[in-house]
Amino acid sequence: MRTRFATPLALAVGIAAALATPWALAASTPAAQATDTSELAALRAQVAELTRRLDELTQKADTTQVTAQAAQDAAQAADQRTAQLEQQTKTLVATQASATRVVSHLGGYGFANFVAPQNGNSVFSQVGFNPIFHYSYDDKVFFEGELELEAEEDGSTSTALEFANINWLFSDNAMLVAGKFLSPLGNFRQNLHPAWINRFATMPLGFMDGGAAPIADVGLQLRGSFVMGAAGQLNYSGFVTNGPTLEADGDELEAIATEGGTGNADGNFTVGGRVGWLPVPTLEIAGSYARGRVSVTSIDGLEAEDEPTRSYRFYGADLNWQPVKGLDFRAEYARQRAGSAEASIAPDAAVWRTWYTQAAYRFSGTPWELVARYGDFKSNNAMMSGSQFGTGLNYWLTASTVIKAGYEFANPDSPMSTVGDRFIMQLAHGF
Repeated sequence: MRTRFATPLALAVGIAAALATPWALAASTPAAQATDTSELAALRAQVAELTRRLDELTQKADTTQVTAQAAQDAAQAADQRTAQLEQQTKTLVATQASATRVVSHLGGYGFANFVAPQNGNSVFSQVGFNPIFHYSYDDKVFFEGELELEAEEDGSTSTALEFANINWLFSDNAMLVAGKFLSPLGNFRQNLHPAWINRFATMPLGFMDGGAAPIADVGLQLRGSFVMGAAGQLNYSGFVTNGPTLEADGDELEAIATEGGTGNADGNFTVGGRVGWLPVPTLEIAGSYARGRVSVTSIDGLEAEDEPTRSYRFYGADLNWQPVKGLDFRAEYARQRAGSAEASIAPDAAVWRTWYTQAAYRFSGTPWELVARYGDFKSNNAMMSGSQFGTGLNYWLTASTVIKAGYEFANPDSPMSTVGDRFIMQLAHGF
Protein backbone atom coordinates (compact mmCIF):
# COMPACT_ATOMS: atom_id res chain seq x y z
CA MET A 1 0.00 0.00 0.00
CA ARG A 2 2.76 2.49 0.87
CA THR A 3 4.62 1.89 -2.35
CA ARG A 4 1.47 2.30 -4.40
CA PHE A 5 0.84 5.85 -3.08
CA ALA A 6 4.48 6.95 -3.13
CA THR A 7 4.89 6.49 -6.90
CA PRO A 8 2.46 9.25 -8.15
CA LEU A 9 3.47 11.45 -5.24
CA ALA A 10 7.15 11.26 -6.17
CA LEU A 11 6.24 12.03 -9.77
CA ALA A 12 4.24 15.10 -8.73
CA VAL A 13 6.96 16.46 -6.49
CA GLY A 14 9.72 15.68 -9.02
CA ILE A 15 8.00 17.37 -11.95
CA ALA A 16 7.04 20.46 -9.93
CA ALA A 17 10.58 20.88 -8.58
CA ALA A 18 12.25 20.29 -11.95
CA LEU A 19 10.03 22.77 -13.79
CA ALA A 20 10.16 25.40 -11.06
CA THR A 21 13.91 25.97 -11.47
CA PRO A 22 14.05 27.02 -15.18
CA TRP A 23 10.82 29.00 -14.74
CA ALA A 24 12.37 31.03 -11.95
CA LEU A 25 15.51 31.63 -14.02
CA ALA A 26 13.44 32.98 -16.92
CA ALA A 27 12.29 35.98 -14.89
CA SER A 28 14.38 39.03 -15.79
CA THR A 29 13.05 41.70 -13.46
CA PRO A 30 12.64 41.88 -9.65
CA ALA A 31 8.89 42.42 -10.01
CA ALA A 32 8.54 39.38 -12.26
CA GLN A 33 10.63 37.27 -9.89
CA ALA A 34 8.39 38.23 -6.92
CA THR A 35 5.24 37.22 -8.85
CA ASP A 36 6.80 33.98 -10.07
CA THR A 37 7.97 33.01 -6.56
CA SER A 38 4.47 33.47 -5.07
CA GLU A 39 2.88 31.32 -7.76
CA LEU A 40 5.49 28.57 -7.33
CA ALA A 41 4.93 28.66 -3.57
CA ALA A 42 1.23 28.08 -4.14
CA LEU A 43 1.94 25.14 -6.45
CA ARG A 44 4.36 23.60 -3.97
CA ALA A 45 1.81 24.01 -1.15
CA GLN A 46 -0.69 22.00 -3.20
CA VAL A 47 1.87 19.21 -3.70
CA ALA A 48 2.59 19.23 0.06
CA GLU A 49 -1.14 18.90 0.81
CA LEU A 50 -1.38 15.89 -1.48
CA THR A 51 1.60 14.36 0.32
CA ARG A 52 -0.04 14.89 3.72
CA ARG A 53 -3.32 13.34 2.58
CA LEU A 54 -1.59 10.33 1.07
CA ASP A 55 0.35 9.76 4.29
CA GLU A 56 -2.91 9.85 6.27
CA LEU A 57 -4.47 7.28 3.95
CA THR A 58 -1.41 5.09 4.31
CA GLN A 59 -1.61 5.19 8.09
CA LYS A 60 -5.34 4.41 8.03
CA ALA A 61 -4.71 1.49 5.69
CA ASP A 62 -2.34 0.00 8.26
CA THR A 63 -4.79 0.41 11.18
CA THR A 64 -8.30 0.42 9.66
CA GLN A 65 -7.77 -1.56 6.44
CA VAL A 66 -8.56 1.24 3.94
CA THR A 67 -10.04 -0.35 0.87
CA ALA A 68 -8.00 -0.81 -2.30
CA GLN A 69 -10.53 1.34 -4.18
CA ALA A 70 -9.91 4.35 -1.90
CA ALA A 71 -6.17 4.00 -2.43
CA GLN A 72 -6.65 3.80 -6.18
CA ASP A 73 -8.85 6.94 -6.15
CA ALA A 74 -6.19 8.85 -4.21
CA ALA A 75 -3.46 7.76 -6.61
CA GLN A 76 -5.57 8.83 -9.62
CA ALA A 77 -6.26 12.23 -8.05
CA ALA A 78 -2.54 12.70 -7.49
CA ASP A 79 -1.81 11.85 -11.14
CA GLN A 80 -4.43 14.33 -12.38
CA ARG A 81 -3.16 17.15 -10.16
CA THR A 82 0.42 16.43 -11.25
CA ALA A 83 -0.62 16.86 -14.91
CA GLN A 84 -2.36 20.15 -14.03
CA LEU A 85 0.74 21.43 -12.21
CA GLU A 86 2.92 20.53 -15.19
CA GLN A 87 0.67 22.39 -17.66
CA GLN A 88 0.36 25.47 -15.43
CA THR A 89 4.12 25.64 -14.96
CA LYS A 90 4.79 25.36 -18.71
CA THR A 91 2.27 28.15 -19.38
CA LEU A 92 3.92 30.44 -16.81
CA VAL A 93 7.37 29.74 -18.29
CA ALA A 94 6.19 30.61 -21.82
CA THR A 95 4.44 33.79 -20.63
CA GLN A 96 7.44 35.03 -18.69
CA ALA A 97 9.93 34.20 -21.46
CA SER A 98 8.04 36.41 -23.95
CA ALA A 99 7.34 39.26 -21.52
CA THR A 100 10.75 40.96 -21.69
CA ARG A 101 13.35 40.88 -24.47
CA VAL A 102 16.85 42.21 -23.74
CA VAL A 103 19.38 42.38 -26.56
CA SER A 104 22.96 43.70 -26.47
CA HIS A 105 25.29 43.98 -29.46
CA LEU A 106 28.82 45.18 -30.21
CA GLY A 107 29.39 46.56 -33.71
CA GLY A 108 31.59 49.19 -35.31
CA TYR A 109 34.40 49.40 -37.81
CA GLY A 110 38.13 49.78 -38.23
CA PHE A 111 40.34 51.17 -40.98
CA ALA A 112 43.92 51.91 -42.04
CA ASN A 113 45.00 54.54 -44.61
CA PHE A 114 48.02 55.09 -46.84
CA VAL A 115 48.53 58.49 -48.48
CA ALA A 116 51.02 59.62 -51.14
CA PRO A 117 50.59 63.39 -51.72
CA GLN A 118 51.95 65.02 -54.85
CA ASN A 119 53.96 67.49 -52.79
CA GLY A 120 54.95 65.64 -49.64
CA ASN A 121 56.07 62.41 -48.09
CA SER A 122 54.14 59.16 -48.43
CA VAL A 123 52.87 57.89 -45.09
CA PHE A 124 50.58 55.39 -43.43
CA SER A 125 48.46 58.27 -42.24
CA GLN A 126 45.54 56.94 -40.19
CA VAL A 127 44.61 53.91 -38.13
CA GLY A 128 41.20 53.97 -36.50
CA PHE A 129 38.97 51.77 -34.37
CA ASN A 130 35.36 52.75 -33.74
CA PRO A 131 33.46 50.32 -31.49
CA ILE A 132 29.70 50.88 -31.38
CA PHE A 133 27.65 49.58 -28.45
CA HIS A 134 23.93 48.78 -28.72
CA TYR A 135 21.54 47.79 -25.94
CA SER A 136 17.81 47.22 -26.46
CA TYR A 137 15.25 46.59 -23.73
CA ASP A 138 11.82 45.13 -24.55
CA ASP A 139 11.65 46.89 -27.97
CA LYS A 140 10.90 50.15 -26.16
CA VAL A 141 14.24 51.55 -24.97
CA PHE A 142 17.40 51.55 -27.07
CA PHE A 143 20.90 52.84 -26.20
CA GLU A 144 23.72 53.38 -28.67
CA GLY A 145 27.22 54.75 -28.19
CA GLU A 146 30.32 55.01 -30.36
CA LEU A 147 33.93 55.61 -29.35
CA GLU A 148 36.43 57.02 -31.82
CA LEU A 149 39.99 55.79 -31.24
CA GLU A 150 42.81 56.90 -33.57
CA ALA A 151 46.59 56.58 -33.55
CA GLU A 152 48.42 59.94 -33.53
CA GLU A 153 51.69 60.92 -35.22
CA ASP A 154 53.65 60.58 -31.96
CA GLY A 155 52.25 57.11 -31.23
CA SER A 156 49.68 58.23 -28.69
CA THR A 157 45.99 57.45 -29.04
CA SER A 158 43.23 60.04 -29.25
CA THR A 159 39.85 59.13 -27.80
CA ALA A 160 36.56 60.83 -28.56
CA LEU A 161 32.90 60.15 -27.95
CA GLU A 162 31.30 60.13 -31.40
CA PHE A 163 27.79 59.77 -29.98
CA ALA A 164 25.93 58.36 -26.97
CA ASN A 165 22.17 58.56 -26.70
CA ILE A 166 19.09 56.88 -25.27
CA ASN A 167 16.11 56.26 -27.56
CA TRP A 168 12.52 55.79 -26.42
CA LEU A 169 10.36 54.11 -29.08
CA PHE A 170 6.98 55.28 -27.84
CA SER A 171 5.06 54.47 -31.05
CA ASP A 172 5.47 52.65 -34.35
CA ASN A 173 6.21 55.94 -36.10
CA ALA A 174 8.26 57.97 -33.64
CA MET A 175 11.03 57.82 -31.09
CA LEU A 176 12.56 60.36 -28.73
CA VAL A 177 16.38 60.60 -28.67
CA ALA A 178 18.29 62.21 -25.78
CA GLY A 179 22.05 62.74 -25.49
CA LYS A 180 24.76 63.26 -28.08
CA PHE A 181 23.78 62.22 -31.60
CA LEU A 182 25.10 62.64 -35.13
CA SER A 183 23.57 65.67 -36.79
CA PRO A 184 20.36 64.77 -38.64
CA LEU A 185 20.94 67.73 -40.99
CA GLY A 186 21.73 66.16 -44.35
CA ASN A 187 22.48 62.53 -45.11
CA PHE A 188 26.25 61.97 -45.28
CA ARG A 189 27.13 62.56 -41.64
CA GLN A 190 24.37 60.49 -40.05
CA ASN A 191 24.33 57.59 -42.53
CA LEU A 192 27.37 57.44 -44.83
CA HIS A 193 30.53 58.58 -43.02
CA PRO A 194 31.72 55.22 -41.48
CA ALA A 195 34.81 54.03 -43.36
CA TRP A 196 33.31 50.77 -44.64
CA ILE A 197 30.13 52.55 -45.88
CA ASN A 198 31.76 55.63 -47.44
CA ARG A 199 32.74 54.69 -51.00
CA PHE A 200 35.82 56.93 -50.80
CA ALA A 201 38.73 56.78 -48.39
CA THR A 202 38.12 60.45 -47.54
CA MET A 203 35.12 62.65 -46.80
CA PRO A 204 33.88 65.22 -49.32
CA LEU A 205 35.30 68.73 -48.94
CA GLY A 206 33.37 70.70 -46.31
CA PHE A 207 32.24 67.64 -44.35
CA MET A 208 35.22 67.60 -41.99
CA ASP A 209 35.70 69.47 -38.69
CA GLY A 210 35.06 73.19 -39.21
CA GLY A 211 33.26 72.57 -42.49
CA ALA A 212 29.82 73.48 -43.76
CA ALA A 213 28.01 70.30 -42.67
CA PRO A 214 27.33 69.93 -38.91
CA ILE A 215 28.86 66.83 -37.29
CA ALA A 216 27.03 66.18 -34.02
CA ASP A 217 25.13 67.91 -31.25
CA VAL A 218 23.79 67.45 -27.72
CA GLY A 219 20.10 67.77 -26.95
CA LEU A 220 16.74 66.19 -27.78
CA GLN A 221 15.57 64.79 -31.10
CA LEU A 222 12.24 63.42 -32.33
CA ARG A 223 12.48 61.19 -35.39
CA GLY A 224 10.50 58.56 -37.22
CA SER A 225 8.78 57.65 -40.47
CA PHE A 226 5.40 56.67 -41.87
CA VAL A 227 3.94 55.31 -45.10
CA MET A 228 1.72 57.56 -47.21
CA GLY A 229 0.18 54.88 -49.39
CA ALA A 230 0.72 55.42 -53.11
CA ALA A 231 2.67 58.64 -52.35
CA GLY A 232 5.53 56.62 -50.85
CA GLN A 233 7.22 57.01 -47.48
CA LEU A 234 8.15 60.06 -45.40
CA ASN A 235 10.88 60.16 -42.75
CA TYR A 236 11.46 63.11 -40.43
CA SER A 237 13.58 64.43 -37.61
CA GLY A 238 13.29 67.52 -35.43
CA PHE A 239 15.63 68.65 -32.67
CA VAL A 240 16.55 71.22 -30.05
CA THR A 241 20.26 71.31 -29.16
CA ASN A 242 23.05 73.41 -27.68
CA GLY A 243 24.10 74.35 -31.21
CA PRO A 244 27.48 75.31 -32.72
CA THR A 245 30.09 77.80 -31.51
CA LEU A 246 32.41 80.17 -33.40
CA GLU A 247 36.17 80.55 -33.46
CA ALA A 248 37.85 83.84 -34.39
CA ASP A 249 41.31 84.54 -35.79
CA GLY A 250 42.09 88.18 -35.08
CA ASP A 251 39.07 90.21 -36.17
CA GLU A 252 37.61 87.56 -38.53
CA LEU A 253 35.52 84.45 -38.01
CA GLU A 254 37.74 81.51 -38.92
CA ALA A 255 35.77 78.36 -38.13
CA ILE A 256 32.50 77.02 -36.83
CA ALA A 257 32.61 74.15 -34.30
CA THR A 258 29.83 71.57 -34.65
CA GLU A 259 31.28 68.52 -32.85
CA GLY A 260 28.57 68.56 -30.17
CA GLY A 261 29.56 70.06 -26.82
CA THR A 262 27.77 70.09 -23.48
CA GLY A 263 28.36 73.80 -22.96
CA ASN A 264 26.00 76.63 -23.85
CA ALA A 265 27.85 79.86 -23.18
CA ASP A 266 25.16 82.21 -24.52
CA GLY A 267 22.15 80.30 -23.16
CA ASN A 268 20.54 79.95 -26.60
CA PHE A 269 19.43 76.77 -28.32
CA THR A 270 19.35 75.69 -31.96
CA VAL A 271 16.21 74.14 -33.44
CA GLY A 272 15.82 72.43 -36.79
CA GLY A 273 15.24 69.20 -38.63
CA ARG A 274 15.15 67.22 -41.85
CA VAL A 275 12.31 65.76 -43.94
CA GLY A 276 12.96 63.03 -46.51
CA TRP A 277 10.51 61.75 -49.12
CA LEU A 278 10.82 58.37 -50.82
CA PRO A 279 8.30 58.24 -53.69
CA VAL A 280 9.84 54.85 -54.53
CA PRO A 281 12.28 52.74 -52.44
CA THR A 282 15.20 53.60 -54.75
CA LEU A 283 14.86 57.39 -54.54
CA GLU A 284 15.02 59.80 -51.59
CA ILE A 285 14.76 63.59 -51.80
CA ALA A 286 15.31 65.54 -48.57
CA GLY A 287 15.64 69.04 -47.20
CA SER A 288 17.12 70.33 -43.92
CA TYR A 289 16.86 73.58 -41.98
CA ALA A 290 18.03 74.92 -38.62
CA ARG A 291 18.16 78.28 -36.86
CA GLY A 292 19.36 79.73 -33.56
CA ARG A 293 21.88 82.09 -31.95
CA VAL A 294 25.64 81.56 -31.72
CA SER A 295 28.61 83.43 -30.30
CA VAL A 296 32.40 83.44 -30.44
CA THR A 297 33.86 81.22 -27.72
CA SER A 298 37.51 81.16 -28.88
CA ILE A 299 39.79 83.97 -30.09
CA ASP A 300 43.24 82.97 -31.37
CA GLY A 301 42.94 79.74 -29.42
CA LEU A 302 42.06 81.46 -26.13
CA GLU A 303 38.70 81.49 -24.38
CA ALA A 304 36.55 84.47 -25.35
CA GLU A 305 34.55 86.47 -22.81
CA ASP A 306 31.54 88.78 -23.09
CA GLU A 307 31.03 88.10 -26.77
CA PRO A 308 27.57 89.06 -28.14
CA THR A 309 25.29 86.56 -29.85
CA ARG A 310 24.46 86.59 -33.53
CA SER A 311 22.01 84.81 -35.82
CA TYR A 312 22.68 81.31 -37.11
CA ARG A 313 21.06 79.56 -40.08
CA PHE A 314 21.56 76.22 -41.82
CA TYR A 315 20.13 75.18 -45.19
CA GLY A 316 20.63 71.78 -46.77
CA ALA A 317 19.36 69.35 -49.38
CA ASP A 318 20.33 65.81 -50.34
CA LEU A 319 19.49 63.24 -52.99
CA ASN A 320 19.98 59.46 -52.94
CA TRP A 321 19.11 57.48 -56.08
CA GLN A 322 19.68 53.94 -57.38
CA PRO A 323 18.36 54.21 -60.97
CA VAL A 324 19.50 50.72 -62.01
CA LYS A 325 20.94 47.72 -60.24
CA GLY A 326 24.55 48.30 -59.21
CA LEU A 327 24.51 52.09 -59.75
CA ASP A 328 24.35 54.41 -56.73
CA PHE A 329 24.11 58.19 -57.17
CA ARG A 330 24.29 60.73 -54.33
CA ALA A 331 24.39 64.51 -54.03
CA GLU A 332 24.28 66.89 -51.07
CA TYR A 333 24.33 70.63 -50.39
CA ALA A 334 25.01 72.29 -47.01
CA ARG A 335 25.29 75.94 -46.00
CA GLN A 336 25.89 77.48 -42.57
CA ARG A 337 25.78 81.21 -41.94
CA ALA A 338 26.67 83.21 -38.83
CA GLY A 339 25.33 86.76 -38.93
CA SER A 340 27.14 89.97 -38.08
CA ALA A 341 27.57 91.36 -34.55
CA GLU A 342 28.90 94.93 -34.33
CA ALA A 343 30.07 94.62 -30.72
CA SER A 344 32.08 91.46 -31.40
CA ILE A 345 35.83 91.28 -31.86
CA ALA A 346 34.96 89.66 -35.23
CA PRO A 347 31.95 91.75 -36.30
CA ASP A 348 31.42 90.55 -39.88
CA ALA A 349 29.15 87.71 -40.97
CA ALA A 350 30.58 84.45 -42.29
CA VAL A 351 29.35 81.67 -44.58
CA TRP A 352 30.46 78.04 -44.92
CA ARG A 353 29.06 76.37 -48.03
CA THR A 354 29.72 73.00 -49.67
CA TRP A 355 28.25 70.55 -52.14
CA TYR A 356 29.24 67.29 -53.78
CA THR A 357 27.99 64.71 -56.26
CA GLN A 358 29.08 61.08 -56.29
CA ALA A 359 28.47 57.98 -58.40
CA ALA A 360 29.43 54.38 -57.64
CA TYR A 361 28.94 51.40 -59.95
CA ARG A 362 29.34 47.78 -58.83
CA PHE A 363 30.10 45.49 -61.76
CA SER A 364 27.54 42.69 -61.78
CA GLY A 365 28.77 39.40 -60.40
CA THR A 366 32.19 40.78 -59.42
CA PRO A 367 33.74 42.35 -56.30
CA TRP A 368 34.88 45.43 -58.26
CA GLU A 369 33.33 48.87 -57.88
CA LEU A 370 34.15 52.08 -59.79
CA VAL A 371 33.61 55.41 -57.99
CA ALA A 372 33.82 59.11 -58.89
CA ARG A 373 33.14 62.28 -56.87
CA TYR A 374 33.25 66.04 -57.37
CA GLY A 375 32.95 68.59 -54.56
CA ASP A 376 33.37 72.29 -53.85
CA PHE A 377 33.83 74.03 -50.49
CA LYS A 378 33.94 77.75 -49.67
CA SER A 379 34.60 79.39 -46.29
CA ASN A 380 36.28 82.41 -44.67
CA ASN A 381 39.41 80.27 -44.32
CA ALA A 382 40.89 80.19 -47.84
CA MET A 383 43.39 77.49 -46.83
CA MET A 384 40.52 75.01 -46.54
CA SER A 385 38.56 76.23 -49.56
CA GLY A 386 38.65 74.81 -53.06
CA SER A 387 37.22 72.18 -55.36
CA GLN A 388 38.17 68.54 -55.80
CA PHE A 389 37.60 65.69 -58.23
CA GLY A 390 38.30 62.13 -57.17
CA THR A 391 38.09 58.74 -58.82
CA GLY A 392 38.85 55.28 -57.55
CA LEU A 393 38.43 51.52 -57.70
CA ASN A 394 37.17 49.43 -54.79
CA TYR A 395 37.54 45.68 -54.23
CA TRP A 396 35.07 44.05 -51.83
CA LEU A 397 36.63 41.14 -49.96
CA THR A 398 33.36 40.53 -48.09
CA ALA A 399 30.04 42.36 -47.80
CA SER A 400 31.60 44.62 -45.13
CA THR A 401 35.33 44.54 -45.97
CA VAL A 402 36.71 46.72 -48.76
CA ILE A 403 40.05 47.78 -50.24
CA LYS A 404 39.90 51.27 -51.77
CA ALA A 405 42.41 52.87 -54.12
CA GLY A 406 41.86 56.36 -55.54
CA TYR A 407 43.34 59.63 -56.69
CA GLU A 408 42.11 63.12 -55.80
CA PHE A 409 42.75 66.14 -58.03
CA ALA A 410 42.53 69.44 -56.16
CA ASN A 411 41.91 73.02 -57.25
CA PRO A 412 42.61 75.06 -54.09
CA ASP A 413 41.58 78.69 -53.62
CA SER A 414 44.92 79.57 -52.02
CA PRO A 415 48.53 78.57 -52.81
CA MET A 416 48.90 77.83 -49.09
CA SER A 417 45.87 75.53 -49.09
CA THR A 418 45.88 72.21 -47.30
CA VAL A 419 43.87 70.79 -50.22
CA GLY A 420 46.20 69.10 -52.75
CA ASP A 421 46.54 66.24 -55.23
CA ARG A 422 47.13 62.84 -53.65
CA PHE A 423 46.91 59.08 -54.08
CA ILE A 424 45.17 57.32 -51.21
CA MET A 425 44.44 53.72 -50.23
CA GLN A 426 42.32 52.35 -47.43
CA LEU A 427 41.40 48.97 -45.97
CA ALA A 428 38.14 49.17 -44.01
CA HIS A 429 36.07 46.56 -42.22
CA GLY A 430 32.67 46.82 -40.57
CA PHE A 431 31.51 44.39 -37.92
